[in-house]
Amino acid sequence: MRELSAALYLSLLTMHCFAQDGVNSIELSMLNHDQVINSSQVVFVAFCADWCPFSRRLKPIFEESARVFKQENPEASVVWAIVDSVRQADVGDKYYVNKYPTMKVFVNGELIQKEYRSTRSVEALTNFVKYQLSTAINEFTSEEQLNSTIDRSKRNIVALVKRGDDVYSNVKKIASLLREDCNFWVMAEAPSTALSEDRLYFIDPDTQQEAAILWRFSRLRISQAMGDR
Repeated sequence: MRELSAALYLSLLTMHCFAQDGVNSIELSMLNHDQVINSSQVVFVAFCADWCPFSRRLKPIFEESARVFKQENPEASVVWAIVDSVRQADVGDKYYVNKYPTMKVFVNGELIQKEYRSTRSVEALTNFVKYQLSTAINEFTSEEQLNSTIDRSKRNIVALVKRGDDVYSNVKKIASLLREDCNFWVMAEAPSTALSEDRLYFIDPDTQQEAAILWRFSRLRISQAMGDR
């Protein structure tokens, strides 16, 4: 019990030190896992193994990326974390990591299924994190504008929700998680104030509907939801 308490104390101390200036990346273990993953909007994790030459090559680049990003974005809600997959094998096992290096990203405490597999450079890594921080929703003010700008060859989610409520916050979080799978559209703030209820629409790229945007369940048109204004 004493050893466990000491380990937990060291884990919390590590988190405290990470919050201070000058610390750019943190070592992720099962002891601090929950605190780290849920601590920021974006948590970017590199799973490395010292025996792997590609991991040894990535680690200084990842650490430099963390330093540069923090210097350029001091207020950003981002954590850069490294897993020593030899000493912290249980963390890699938790996420079924079996090749190195592997880079995963968590948004609002949730794992994004698509791993980072692009260029391993400071510029590329920092740009990737900036992209994850950026908004994943598109605004529209009318059905006409939506129909003229939406890409129907892709999957689209259209949310008729009021700004500032819990539903809108949840839509933003889901959009951040699924930005690679769907395009998300949310009504602009001014027209959304007239909505009497929240509605969600899915546009399937395989359908042949052109003018009408249908909700999978209610089969209602957006123009009807907006009162045919």
